[in-house]
Amino acid sequence: MAGELHWLKFTPLLPKEQDPFFEFIFFVAQPVFAAGCLTLLSQTNAIQKYVDFLQNRDLRQAKDKGDLAELNSILRQHAVLRVSAQDHYLEVVCADQKFLVRGRMTDVMSVLAQCEGVQIHRSHWVANRHVKQIRRSGRGTKLLLSDGTEVPVAKSRNQWVSQLSE
Repeated sequence: MAGELHWLKFTPLLPKEQDPFFEFIFFVAQPVFAAGCLTLLSQTNAIQKYVDFLQNRDLRQAKDKGDLAELNSILRQHAVLRVSAQDHYLEVVCADQKFLVRGRMTDVMSVLAQCEGVQIHRSHWVANRHVKQIRRSGRGTKLLLSDGTEVPVAKSRNQWVSQLSE
């Protein structure tokens, strides 16, 4: 409607008056603002319940009990070849199957300390006994594991690889 009024002022038959655009905006803005306030007020109870829920739960305990317990049960039942971080998940590769566990590599290193292995990259942990071959190409190093996968070694972890080859 404002656009139509704007173009009507250029016709030669109408007298030249001030553009009603700003008056139209102020006329429409008041009901829109009132509707927005009513919507927020109607959702206040739901928002408060959600805030209470977030404040009352302990994120660290829930994470430790669920995810690390799952990884502990996997370690007890299977021989782990490697653990690789993928976004918010850890891919736990065993001799017979793969598992996807929610967690971070830093949280899992305490659980993996009971196994004989090492973190060779910020995203990879391997079991010592499953390393079959060390491949060096240029400045990079990769480990060939018993399941046929190649895992990159970080430059800062090359010292561990040199001890393994001796």
